[in-house]
Amino acid sequence: MIVRLGTVSNGVVNRAGLIVTGLAAALIGDLPIHGLEVGGRTSFLAVPTRAELINYRDTAFSGGAEYFFVMTLPEGADAGLGGIRLAQIRGVRPAFHLGPVQPTAFLGRPRRRGAQVGVRADFSLDNREVEVRFAEPVAPGDTITVAFRVNINPPADLYLFSVSASPWGPDPISQPVGVVRMSVFSAVP
Repeated sequence: MIVRLGTVSNGVVNRAGLIVTGLAAALIGDLPIHGLEVGGRTSFLAVPTRAELINYRDTAFSGGAEYFFVMTLPEGADAGLGGIRLAQIRGVRPAFHLGPVQPTAFLGRPRRRGAQVGVRADFSLDNREVEVRFAEPVAPGDTITVAFRVNINPPADLYLFSVSASPWGPDPISQPVGVVRMSVFSAVP
């Protein structure tokens, strides 16, 4: 369908064209949009930019440690979130130094949990990268938390992770989100 934005002839705007355009835009706006397809691949229209990594037990070798990765998908993403990738780029040891840990996920934030979301994680051999895939798409505008119960913190250091997000859909294009940080401090004697 081709929609013309109205024509201008001798400085006069064809108002009928503008009215038709307005009606078409209103109708199109109500249709479900599942991301932008580029050559058969799925992409976000607006990439997530709000992400953080929270660890409420921030002392080195502290027991009961759990990392919460929190991301908010923008309303204008026009595609559900299908997965995230965390790649550790700084830290004295792998943050997942005791081996792969299958996470849990839920809508909301760590201390304001919402509905559970099915999730699966694949770790690199050195446990410095983790690819997380959701069982169902996380809707635009939602905040998702992925919780990794690592049980024991790594040694004291500043741990940095680059983050990328993948939309839900066929052959998704992974897009960079930014860098999140997690500080692990030495125990005070």
